[in-house]
Amino acid sequence: AAPLLFRRGARLKTSGDVIRAALQASCHGEGDVLRRLGHYGYKLHHAQEPVREYDFRTENLALELRDGVRLCRLVDTLGNARGDASALARASFPAQARVAKRRNVALALETAVETFGVEGLRGVNPDDVVDGNLAATATTLYHLRVHFQGPAALGDWDEVHRETESWRERRRAQISVGVFRRKFFKDTLASAAEDEDEKDEREASASDEDAVAEAMFAEELADARLKSTVHESNDDDGENDGEANELTVVRRCELALLRWARAVAATRGVEVSDFSGSFADGVALCAVIHAYAPELVHLREIRRVDSGSESVGFRTQTRTTAHEAVASNFALAKRAVDVLRGTESTVPPLPFDARDSFCDARGPSKELCVGFLLELRRALLRRKAEHAAARIVQNAWLRRRRARFEVPEHLPARWAAERRARAAATIQRALRGAFGRRDAAARARAILVAQTVRRGSVARRTL
Repeated sequence: AAPLLFRRGARLKTSGDVIRAALQASCHGEGDVLRRLGHYGYKLHHAQEPVREYDFRTENLALELRDGVRLCRLVDTLGNARGDASALARASFPAQARVAKRRNVALALETAVETFGVEGLRGVNPDDVVDGNLAATATTLYHLRVHFQGPAALGDWDEVHRETESWRERRRAQISVGVFRRKFFKDTLASAAEDEDEKDEREASASDEDAVAEAMFAEELADARLKSTVHESNDDDGENDGEANELTVVRRCELALLRWARAVAATRGVEVSDFSGSFADGVALCAVIHAYAPELVHLREIRRVDSGSESVGFRTQTRTTAHEAVASNFALAKRAVDVLRGTESTVPPLPFDARDSFCDARGPSKELCVGFLLELRRALLRRKAEHAAARIVQNAWLRRRRARFEVPEHLPARWAAERRARAAATIQRALRGAFGRRDAAARARAILVAQTVRRGSVARRTL
């Protein structure tokens, strides 16, 4: 934004007022100074509007969005609204009275719904936002963010579908070989080693077509249940504007994200059915990160939590052990997210932790989870693409090097064997030379000793 010409606390806010104040004393009796200047073609038109002086910085969502001015600016910025379509251009300044605040909030909501089609805001009452209702304010911001930024964060819908189907295909492959339910190592998410009986049982299950078909059907049914759940929430919120089975942008993003998270976590033996309870213990979050970045999260570090307790629920574990397991999982996820944030500036810090799970039995709020998973998915896919590109570059470099030196695939091993043979021959020659020189020196000394003894004997006989 351009700097302000007049200070916020200044008494004069237009260029005409400045000229009048400057020439009032020296041009007494001239009448309207501005009209006289206009005769010479000099027009003064600058006026500093109140909106230019407004401080749009936000630190408290429950308080600073109540006047609706920042909300109008947010809708205009996300929707790139200009001119007559701008909500901020029609907002009331200053918005100190409740009537003006309610008008601004209603104007922002109306612009978002009617101009940009954010259907999820139809049920938001402007009075709740004006009263500082944090739930209504969070719902408003959530729908604005996911509607405008959700599709960009997810990417092309066809790519989203292909990525999800690729993970579902991996799960089908596991089922086809008899892995209906993963067997874990102790209380971790790592797979347990199979003994001969378990291996035979799995192979028998894989050969049982009825069991495989039943597991496949259960997998498809769970995926279809996700779709029906999103459709029901779409109808309950009043977001369906009369067209059957027509999802809004927000619900479509939620469904795509939930199906992706479920498909990824299912390959690690973790069930995901919603955005709150399924992520309450941190296991699903760690499983998703491990699927794309196993070097950041190891399966032996993820601690499973049995369901059925007061908070996140544990029947076989004590409450203390359950707290420790959940805290360990979220600490592990936070460590991995911090590493991703070092390379991806768009990844936010982990917005929920073990305290959210224990304070609310339903787990973290859906809005927090969806917003975080959108950015996490984008960072993980980008990391996956970078690693795939690095492998392509490495393979291309190796192929080019082999082609440059005409090195077939089998030659490096043969060359290594030849180098070892030459090295052994060199060592043997050196040892033979050293031993030969030592033996020659010993023989020379023996000859000298024999000659000395012989000469002494001859000399004694002569004397």
